Amino acid sequence: MSIATNPVFISIISAIWFKHKVKPVIMISLLLCLIGVIIAAYPLLLSSYATPAGLALLVVSMLCYSAGAIYFSKSNWNQLHILTINGWQTLFGGIFLLPVALYFYDGNKNDFTSQWALSILWLAIPVSIVAVQLWLFLLSDNPVKASFWLFLCPVFGFVLAALVMKEPLTWYTLAGVLFVIAGLYLVFKKKRV
Repeated sequence: MSIATNPVFISIISAIWFKHKVKPVIMISLLLCLIGVIIAAYPLLLSSYATPAGLALLVVSMLCYSAGAIYFSKSNWNQLHILTINGWQTLFGGIFLLPVALYFYDGNKNDFTSQWALSILWLAIPVSIVAVQLWLFLLSDNPVKASFWLFLCPVFGFVLAALVMKEPLTWYTLAGVLFVIAGLYLVFKKKRV
């Protein structure tokens, strides 16, 4: 669900980056979206499905991803193909994360089963190759229009979490989703007007 708040982060970062005034409706929208994420995550924190450190890492990664989306869409890439840009991005991302991966590596936690192989295939093909290429294609056209596609993330995220990870869907989840939808509605209603 937190991915759906990226349009709000993109709006705020764009306003700061390009020296636009941040309107009160954007700040209210961000507050509603953050409250929604906290409400939806509350029972997961109690049952140890999520941790405060994990949620903080999620917020930081959303901010970085939003800033990267704006930078990618506004930069002149000297006619480089989108696959070339993504290849360099992936290479440098792997290099920068290698020290962290080595620090936290624990060989005793490796479990090379068919479930592991299917997970790797899922992350490599539909998520890393197909979805990222579609996202980069949409970003190259218009980052604001592209952000509308992120509204599908909460729906599929909760369904997959319930089906695959057996995470509970509760009234907290519904309340959190409603807060996020209200926050996003404020921003996009204002943009349409």
